[in-house]
Amino acid sequence: MPQYFNSTLLALGFACLSFCFVLADDKAPDTASALDRLNVGIDQGKTPKSRADKSLNFDFETGILEDWTATGDAFAGQPIQGDKVSARRQDMRSEHQGEYWIGTFEKLGDTSTGTLTSPPFVVEGPFASFLIGGGSDNTIRVELVDMQTDKVIHRATGRSTENMRQVVVDLSSHKGKELVVRLVDEGKAGWGHLNFDCFDCIQFALDLYPNPKYNSYMMTILSKV
Repeated sequence: MPQYFNSTLLALGFACLSFCFVLADDKAPDTASALDRLNVGIDQGKTPKSRADKSLNFDFETGILEDWTATGDAFAGQPIQGDKVSARRQDMRSEHQGEYWIGTFEKLGDTSTGTLTSPPFVVEGPFASFLIGGGSDNTIRVELVDMQTDKVIHRATGRSTENMRQVVVDLSSHKGKELVVRLVDEGKAGWGHLNFDCFDCIQFALDLYPNPKYNSYMMTILSKV
């Protein structure tokens, strides 16, 4: 059974340092900026590895889509280098991590479609996290897929904003299994594009939930052993 460790003092300390995270739930509040979400949970986050213990290209910092498999044309010319969003509109930015990220609008606009599938990785930690932005329609989504059963175990969409937010996924029941990340862009209308970056495996997460009485958020540190 999972064990949850709550610490008010630690929560307050992390609040001061702006380590703000959200469990993967549409009812959970977003934090103000992806810049507050670069240090994942309490630990830094680890790059996913293959069964052969190879570190995989899940942050795109190689500047190419090494090991990923594309269909259609939506992911042609990816990854994107730098914040192309703020260069074309003043009210939003990509809020990506590092230098490279996936942004399907930046090359071909909203009309292209396709998928981009990662190589298999082994679930080692209890949580995974990634950044997502773009359209909120179900035609624009990130899926985590069980390699053995081909079952989608988690699905996330954007919220019709270019600014990427972090999603944290509980993978504790899938430890030792091989999963793939599948990016899907099937949208052709407005906001028919996907932003994605920085898939990591993490050990800890912060659960933020609103406290209307004090117009603030309460936090719980989550760990599963």
